[in-house]
Amino acid sequence: MNQVNKIRLAGLVAIVCGVSLLAVAAQPDADGLIGRVNALEKRVAELEKRQATTVMLPAQQAPKQIPPGWSPRTINGMTYYIVPLDSNTGAKANPVK
Repeated sequence: MNQVNKIRLAGLVAIVCGVSLLAVAAQPDADGLIGRVNALEKRVAELEKRQATTVMLPAQQAPKQIPPGWSPRTINGMTYYIVPLDSNTGAKANPVK
């Protein structure tokens, strides 16, 4: 092996050792992670015990009496009203010419 190959090999070994040391230093603490997982599992168990309750309010009912001139209609099971826009509640609108 000549001098250049020995230098290349030494450089490669140094790089591999440096990368492996950085990888070991970057690994998280296993005990710390296990403790965190246990704490989170405990919190999930507490949250599952006290489930949120949903309060259902009754749907608003349509008024039993509708003003004169209003016409009830239904579409897709929902009731809506045609409301006249002029002041005479029973008058029909004049078509635009």
